[in-house]
Amino acid sequence: LQEERAFRAIYTRGIERFEQWFESLGDGADFSMCEVEERGELRMPPDSGTVAFELHDTYGFPVDITRALLLDRDFALDEEGFTVAMEQQRDRARKGSALSGDVFADNSVTRLKERKTAPTEFLGYDTLEASSAIVAIVRGETDQRELEGGGGAGEVVTSATPFYAESGGQVGDRGTIEGPHGRGRVLDCKKRDDYWFHSVELLEGRLAIGDAVTLRVDEAARRATERNHTATHLLHAALKNIVGEHVGQAGSLVAPDRLRFDFTHGERLGSEVLRKLEEAVTEQILEAHALEPREMNLDDARASGFVAMFGEKYGDVVRTLAIGDYSRELCGGTHVRNTGNIGSFRILSEGSVAAGVRRIEAVTGIDALHVAQDERDRIDEVARDLKARPEDVPARVHALRQDVRRLEKELEEAKRAQSKDATEALEADVVTIGEHAFLTASVADADNATLLEALDRLRRKHASFVGVLCGTNSGGVAVVVTVSPDLIAKGVHAGNLVKELTTRLGGGGGGRPEMAQGRGKDAANVDVALGEVRARLDALLTAS
Repeated sequence: LQEERAFRAIYTRGIERFEQWFESLGDGADFSMCEVEERGELRMPPDSGTVAFELHDTYGFPVDITRALLLDRDFALDEEGFTVAMEQQRDRARKGSALSGDVFADNSVTRLKERKTAPTEFLGYDTLEASSAIVAIVRGETDQRELEGGGGAGEVVTSATPFYAESGGQVGDRGTIEGPHGRGRVLDCKKRDDYWFHSVELLEGRLAIGDAVTLRVDEAARRATERNHTATHLLHAALKNIVGEHVGQAGSLVAPDRLRFDFTHGERLGSEVLRKLEEAVTEQILEAHALEPREMNLDDARASGFVAMFGEKYGDVVRTLAIGDYSRELCGGTHVRNTGNIGSFRILSEGSVAAGVRRIEAVTGIDALHVAQDERDRIDEVARDLKARPEDVPARVHALRQDVRRLEKELEEAKRAQSKDATEALEADVVTIGEHAFLTASVADADNATLLEALDRLRRKHASFVGVLCGTNSGGVAVVVTVSPDLIAKGVHAGNLVKELTTRLGGGGGGRPEMAQGRGKDAANVDVALGEVRARLDALLTAS
């Protein structure tokens, strides 16, 4: 019961805020158009994605309800705008969390330096396993002598490590750490100043400062990450060659299961461009270029045409990566020994993440094969449903779409005829009081569009008119109200009438003074609710 009250409060606040925003749009709003599955092309209100996020973030109002409220009014939600707002919120949360963590990290690094602890030696370019010694253990902001007990977790600093620390978009390695008295799982690795901090979950026993330990990187995850990292460099070069030299890196993520590359460009890349990018990267994979990373003086590297990576800071000596004559970048990450090791490359998606910034997500190696296999399975399933060969699926789908459009047109014509018939039938129920007329009625199997058209016809016949219609169908109750200007001046408000009705019917809705709509769930209460509205209108118009 308490949960129901809480949800009802959230729902009420969300509906009120939604209606305030929707009423503020006005007829002059700059609507764009959006294709919605099973609904066709609908108008998309400006800022609807931002408003949906605000309702979700501030009131806990589900975005599914916002979407449904818009669809009930024959409008579409700006799905991309909502997604962008959510991502921006997550970024803010991550930055806030990182800020707190950095304070603790700075303190732990300061303490390491005060103890004159030597910097961590990174061995991960040449090996995935190394012997080392624990020099520090940190939990939260506190130094510890050891990790022990079931579920113990903390950050472990060693004198040397094969673990790559998160940097340049590449995620930190994961793997294991094992000492004479215990072992743990390394979940992540981060570099702070010149020290490598391994995030360790203790599996058994204990790990203590001074312990000699063996560090082992998860080889499968590292190799997958290397494939994705080298493919990211190839993708960057391909974008410059195919899309244009104006393309610049705006961020990246290189993980074992995927790569993500953000780049500066002002418009969507079409399917033909994506195909060319995949082909260009694959050609370089098939060339089987041997990779030989080298350390160089920064000025010499730049003079040799090596490009700096986005957001990275460099010392006087840098690590360079040349892939044949195709790509030359500064990069301290880990890479395949030969581009042939990447195996295959497949773009999953391309889209906008901010004004002037696009994002490509892709996979390589066995993951790219799995994507192709999954797509083949889906096509085969569709082909079976259509009783067609896989190669004939596009033509069959096109034919079905043509059939759907024809049937939708026929349905629309039938609805118009139904609306005309309904209007003629409803005319007999119109009540005339002096120069005013009003109608309250229930129509079976009618949706919002049918009711609106019927009210529009009736309103053209009566200069002073209030129309209140409820359409009952399997989905609940559609409620539509229209009010002429002269009766608005007398205090009749379409939005308020809809709110009153839909509240009685267990739903929600609203709108402008002259026209509003909504939905209810309780069809059994329609006659009672309409009777109350009818009595109020009768009294109001009689008095006026």
